Amino acid sequence: MKKKKKSPIVFITIGGAALIAALVILHIGLNLEVERLKKENLHLEELLSAQKNKNVELKVEKQKLQSEELIITAAETRLGLNKFQEPYTIIEVDQNKINQINGIINSKYE
Repeated sequence: MKKKKKSPIVFITIGGAALIAALVILHIGLNLEVERLKKENLHLEELLSAQKNKNVELKVEKQKLQSEELIITAAETRLGLNKFQEPYTIIEVDQNKINQINGIINSKYE
């Protein structure tokens, strides 16, 4: 029996077809991955936008809670505190007495 020599054209054709098939499969796989990443990116951008909005809302709430009027109202109603109007007791001290005490303190700690 004679062995038939297979022509290189058959091998080239089969190799080329296999290469084209591999490239098509690779292309389809990459396109699917790109679409998946685009969806994930869109989802993450929506999450980021929602977090930014929540951050702005929290900043507004913080500013509301830090307002002097709200704090004074809460102190008066919840804690029963009153805003200080006048000093209850006035203490008068001679400036010479203050200087004398400062001199004694400074001499002790030098």
